Amino acid sequence: MRIQERPGVGFRFHSYQPLRSWIQAISLEPYKNSEAIVMARVLDRRGIAYVLEHEKKRGREPLDVSQKRNFVGFDVISVDRHGTDHRTIEVKSTTCEGIPDAFETEFTRGLRFVATHLYVVAFGKDAKDVVSLHVIPKEEIDKFSDRHRMVQHIKFASALKTKLRKGDFKQPI
Repeated sequence: MRIQERPGVGFRFHSYQPLRSWIQAISLEPYKNSEAIVMARVLDRRGIAYVLEHEKKRGREPLDVSQKRNFVGFDVISVDRHGTDHRTIEVKSTTCEGIPDAFETEFTRGLRFVATHLYVVAFGKDAKDVVSLHVIPKEEIDKFSDRHRMVQHIKFASALKTKLRKGDFKQPI
């Protein structure tokens, strides 16, 4: 993977791996300056930390694998005490309603979700306090796989976003 910075445009990530050639590039154009990139990464790290705590409170043993290269498509692995229920969790952190867009590594070629669960951690507008946590199982995401849209990144199906807004996946904080 090569990262290219273009003046006034932002960063573009180009993938040369054959299996990923179906997406030409992932664009981070909304992040036009490095401060915004840093803030997005800080928000992501805070979301992962929140999910790790959430899983521990429920008696599970979570492990942060977001920085490890051999675990692509999810951020956390969580196992119950008995070792029978394994979860691979993709964490999306946001300060607005809905689900942030996904990247190509989070889906298969057939637009099937890689992780077993998607946790959407919603922070308040000031990005300090967690307002809500939504836990969406893979089966719910894959129901809409024919409706997810692939542009330069993957947009989740609007029907899934509607279910999220209605609180179908909301968890107690």
